[in-house]
Amino acid sequence: MNLKKINFTLCLAILSIGTFAQNNDEVKTSMRPNSLKVTFQSDKFYEFAYANVNPKKVESLREYIKRVIPLAAMYGGKPFASFSVVRSESDKFQVNTVAIFEWDSPQSRLNLLEDKDYLKIKYLRDIAIQTEMQFGWFRVNADTPIEFNPQKIYEIGTANLVKDGGKTLQVYNQIAEPIKRSYGGDYPEFKIVFQSIEDSKGQATFSPHMQFIVEWRSLEDKDKLFANEEFKTKAVPVLMKAIDTFEPVFTKVDIQ
Repeated sequence: MNLKKINFTLCLAILSIGTFAQNNDEVKTSMRPNSLKVTFQSDKFYEFAYANVNPKKVESLREYIKRVIPLAAMYGGKPFASFSVVRSESDKFQVNTVAIFEWDSPQSRLNLLEDKDYLKIKYLRDIAIQTEMQFGWFRVNADTPIEFNPQKIYEIGTANLVKDGGKTLQVYNQIAEPIKRSYGGDYPEFKIVFQSIEDSKGQATFSPHMQFIVEWRSLEDKDKLFANEEFKTKAVPVLMKAIDTFEPVFTKVDIQ
């Protein structure tokens, strides 16, 4: 496994669509000019969509989002947050956009996809997406509020562990934690962990052991930590023993 790709800190330069976060108290999502505040709720389902948006077709996608919001609301869904990818260290996700959607259930999205009015606007999305999209479906154990800062970097990571990898990760954390606090950069904050759901109604194209978001001050801090000699020689070898596959993308939150 390439060390450069193991930036795991367990525990679109193109797309900027502010409507991904509606100012709506009822759905517990709000936006301020300099940050995005959301609450991931334990009684909801979260669809992560990885996509390559054609920069020449962004206006088409904007129009799609504008028109799909009221339709999705009829079926218990809404665009939740979107992120521009500034660096991908993933073989699986060579994309420029990660979008998160909130649903009452996986069936809610299927109901939307069959709606006759939705079928009339679907072409707007299709012409804006360059490659096949990847979808993951997740839940959280408890309501989790997060404030996304557009000045920070958000690592959206997908990981599968080897057998008994969880125990090895505990050892890794014991080794890595003091180094992460003393390497010379800001501490990378582990914001949230998601659990893959058992039944996405056939919509998930990947179902990892772990999906998570880590906040970094900058890509420079991330690179500095993984270049740290103590971290590289003591923590990373333990981490490698725990992980089967790891797919990180580094993003900035889209705010408009």
